[in-house]
Amino acid sequence: MTTEGKFRINNGAIWVVAVIAVIVIAFGIAFAVECEKPVSMDKLPTSAQSFMVRYYPDSDVALVKKEIDDLEVTYTAVFVDGTQVAFRGNGEWKKVEGRIKSLPSDMVPVQISAYINQTFPEARITGLEHKRRVYEVKLDNRIELEFDDRNFVLVDYDD
Repeated sequence: MTTEGKFRINNGAIWVVAVIAVIVIAFGIAFAVECEKPVSMDKLPTSAQSFMVRYYPDSDVALVKKEIDDLEVTYTAVFVDGTQVAFRGNGEWKKVEGRIKSLPSDMVPVQISAYINQTFPEARITGLEHKRRVYEVKLDNRIELEFDDRNFVLVDYDD
């Protein structure tokens, strides 16, 4: 019996396909991994600890969480009064939500504070988020504003 015309499988080809399949499965699992666990304040990156001391020196922290989602590490500090501060893995702040409490005034860029004080003199800033190229600001009157993070120009208004 001859093997002409029949398909022969090369052992090397099987090995390459198997390795590629394992790599694809491993990356799929890695990107689907979500992990959240409580940590102590001293486990926060140094810059996050400095932020907490500077802006919330007398506030009681109820919980600090370390979260891993899609291979991105973030930390969230939750205070007894409901305020939450989210940090990137390097310790840089990314979001602050005061809920019912105003944010410390020196936390907000001066240009944004000036605009809000002039346009909404009775409003208090209760949320601030720094995303890619914009600051999102939440006021206690339910107005949400977005400012360009370079020139601090208003780019969106939602009431």
